[in-house]
Amino acid sequence: MRQVTPRFLAVCGVFLLAQGLLAQTPPLPTQPPEAQDPAERVLREVDARIHCPRLEGMKDVSFLWQLEGTGPFQALSNIWIKYAWKAPAKVRMEYVHADGTPLETFPEFAKTPQGEALFKHLERQLHGMAQTLVIGMPLQVIYKDYYKEVKTREVNHKVEYRLVLRPKAKKAFTRVEIRIRDGLPREFIKTDAKGRVMTSRFRFEKRGKKWLVTGMKVEQGGQLLMDESYHYVLKKGLLVLQEIERGVLRGEKRKVKVRLEDLRVNQGLKDSDFEQS
Repeated sequence: MRQVTPRFLAVCGVFLLAQGLLAQTPPLPTQPPEAQDPAERVLREVDARIHCPRLEGMKDVSFLWQLEGTGPFQALSNIWIKYAWKAPAKVRMEYVHADGTPLETFPEFAKTPQGEALFKHLERQLHGMAQTLVIGMPLQVIYKDYYKEVKTREVNHKVEYRLVLRPKAKKAFTRVEIRIRDGLPREFIKTDAKGRVMTSRFRFEKRGKKWLVTGMKVEQGGQLLMDESYHYVLKKGLLVLQEIERGVLRGEKRKVKVRLEDLRVNQGLKDSDFEQS
């Protein structure tokens, strides 16, 4: 049984996509792979337009993240996770109090199999958010191990690219379609093995030469599951995610703001800071 009471857990080289896909992080591309492949070319051009902190000077980042809990899990709201990352793939997550001091005692439900599974899910959820929204992960890296096919169609007198991606190994989704308009990935349509379809629609805003992801809606079976807005702050010359505002969560309308507290960028973290003590 996995222990949930250690002060921190160290994770290196993994990232989680927003809809539950866990995979090992491949290295960032140093040169365009398969330069003549049309699908790879489209992904490369899209990546070049989107703000990605890790490619624009972010060497390390750390912040505090408050867990959310209601009903029998209300005690979760008293727990924070201190998340730290250092390029290229050093990650540390530590359970702490709001003031950043280590958490020594966990709620009783955390010691049950269900509680352990819940904490593991929350850790993965946070790690995925940090890797994709705070640090940045190019689409070329996320979809490196996928078969790719590119199609085009005209929408409102403009060319829309449709990238159809199928994983080379077993994944949560058997098919992913990315719809690219005006050079940006506006929609991700994902289909699982049972034929269930989940659609994510992204909003963008141009800041300087790059485009920021400013929001996302997720729909399934005609129901709006989630609607989030993202707000950024300038830290040492880098635009970094500071706050997530949720208007809809699992189909329920609610206004929730989650901030990355004590957000620090390029503070000179060392490899030794990620060693388990």
